[in-house]
Amino acid sequence: MDCQLKSFCLIIVLVLCNEKYEAKPQNDLEINYRPQEDFTKNRKDDEMCEKQMLLLVDGFQRKEIWALKVFDSWGRSQAGLFSGNLLNFGHYEQCIQMKQDFDSDESGIFQGQHCLVFFKISDIVESFASNERDTILNHIFEIDILSRYMNVSKSKVGTAICIPSFCSTKMVRRIADSILANGNLKTTTDYKQGLYCNTINILEMRQIDMFAVLFFIFMLLLLILSTAYDLTMLRQNRKRKAIFSAFSVYTNGKKLFAINEPATSDVISSLYGIRALSILWIIHGHRMQIYSNFPIINSVQYREEWIKNWTSALSTSTKMAIDTFFVLSGLLSTKTILRKLDAKGRLSPSHLYIHRYLRITPVLAATIFCFMSLQRYFGDGPMNKSLIDQSLSGCNDYWYAALLHIQNFVNPNNLCLSHTWYLSPDFQLFLLSPFIVYPLWKYGRKVLMSLPFLTLASLIFIFIFTYYHEVNVFFRNNSNTVNSLYNAYIYECFFSRVCPYICGVMTAYILHINREAVIKISSHLNTILWFSSISTIFCIIIGNFAFHAKDNGTTKFLNSFYYAGGQLGWSLSIAWIIFACHLGNGGFVNSFLSLSIWKPIARIGLSLYLTHNSALIAVFGTQKQPGYFNEFLKTHHFLGDLGLSFCVAVLAFLTFEAPFLAIERSFHNKKIEK
Repeated sequence: MDCQLKSFCLIIVLVLCNEKYEAKPQNDLEINYRPQEDFTKNRKDDEMCEKQMLLLVDGFQRKEIWALKVFDSWGRSQAGLFSGNLLNFGHYEQCIQMKQDFDSDESGIFQGQHCLVFFKISDIVESFASNERDTILNHIFEIDILSRYMNVSKSKVGTAICIPSFCSTKMVRRIADSILANGNLKTTTDYKQGLYCNTINILEMRQIDMFAVLFFIFMLLLLILSTAYDLTMLRQNRKRKAIFSAFSVYTNGKKLFAINEPATSDVISSLYGIRALSILWIIHGHRMQIYSNFPIINSVQYREEWIKNWTSALSTSTKMAIDTFFVLSGLLSTKTILRKLDAKGRLSPSHLYIHRYLRITPVLAATIFCFMSLQRYFGDGPMNKSLIDQSLSGCNDYWYAALLHIQNFVNPNNLCLSHTWYLSPDFQLFLLSPFIVYPLWKYGRKVLMSLPFLTLASLIFIFIFTYYHEVNVFFRNNSNTVNSLYNAYIYECFFSRVCPYICGVMTAYILHINREAVIKISSHLNTILWFSSISTIFCIIIGNFAFHAKDNGTTKFLNSFYYAGGQLGWSLSIAWIIFACHLGNGGFVNSFLSLSIWKPIARIGLSLYLTHNSALIAVFGTQKQPGYFNEFLKTHHFLGDLGLSFCVAVLAFLTFEAPFLAIERSFHNKKIEK
């Protein structure tokens, strides 16, 4: 049987490489087998797997159509290795849809299983170096040639194989390793169980899946009943009970899409545009982030050419949008607290904390729950499970940390839904805000003058940390240890976000104490400040481009200065834009940022931020072939992502965000009445 199995593998080598190799006897390879979760009902049986593979070889030799289709669905040695085309998906659907009944209980029914296997290029290079044959592949896999186009030590080449669904991980690895052995390649596959194998079998409904279906059906019924109650009360002109109409799609939707609200002096209308543009920028950045980890046939053009072009600067600078959010968070939190202090002369932090928690946690919990249960049903492609598992890597163990907003303390390098990291430092800064704003309200300028020192301490910490650990702005040549430390102590740490938050606090306070005064700024000074802020923003975005090249000539000082100085410059620039626009010195910038079209996007900003990643993974998880990158397709795909993400976010907002805020507000109002 082993001899026949090796004949099977030899046939595959002929199909893959179109070269004739002499099969050499090989000892059985040692397999390190550790099964992980299998999402399908498919039963693994290695004995049946071998039987069906022999029947497959026999069918191929007899030129039976079904067997030819199976081999036809395999990935081959792909063209464009120099362009970075390192993965061939084969024909995914042709493989998993292949079904052959052998009319024998002993042989069972052949059902195709599509698997992606990866080989380390460094091992292949070593093997070809010892191969004396003068072939095209030998020349391609010369280390000095490949090293010009890719990182040979880290890069992997992958291909697809189509095998019986009975085959376990052990058999998949044995088949793949035997292919290499028959091709005189001294390497073993880099393969993860369950991560890259798919069949057409219906996904097994786990308990969490069934509970999720029932839960979301219940929420749908709640929306229907609440909306029906709301409309009935309106038609009968009767007073509605807030708690019963909290889930009304009509009322919440009307508030969401209200764009012609009368302007008041208390509303900072430019915030709508700033918030909306920031979330759109983040969605674009996350698409590019997934792009960088997803197989594309011209990845060299993406990684080495486009990313060095100045047009990529906007796409690679999206982390600055996060600092914008911290400025807005500090401003709005301070504005709310000052308004309450003016009205009552005292503060109830507990109510502020409860309101904030209910503002962000229900939709976060729903997003995590949906991701852990139903996300795998939204896509059907070779990479779907891989993309989902990467996002959920920390959810099984640390879901509670996400809901308590302490991920940056508990699991900074193994996040549950990595894009939700922002909520932890933001919530922690909000917890501290009453202890900053109350003294500011009570003692005024004395406290105001001390806040820059707190900001300075944060910036000094960022500079020293990045300088000492030699953190590169674009993460080139950073070790895994340095990246882990950077995530824990800089990127996700609340103290490292003090600068933009305090800029927001100070902006809100200055606007608050001058709300009834007329602040006059000379046209000359106004022009200087606008030029300075726009120039600073432009330099920070374009300046990020300078760090892209491998040998960019930058020093540790420049990297650290960009981290600390860039955060300060960006925060001050955003604060000035808000300040100037609210005082009427914004000109066409204020007109643009205050457009009514931004209001719905800004209102669903939280839901859009939390749910857009689900839409992106569903899109990428459905792809059956590696992608292709260029500017036009990037824009086209982004607009499609935006439309899909907006629809999902509206649903999340109407189901989880708006209703729970309405319920909390109802209970708070009753408490005040008592």
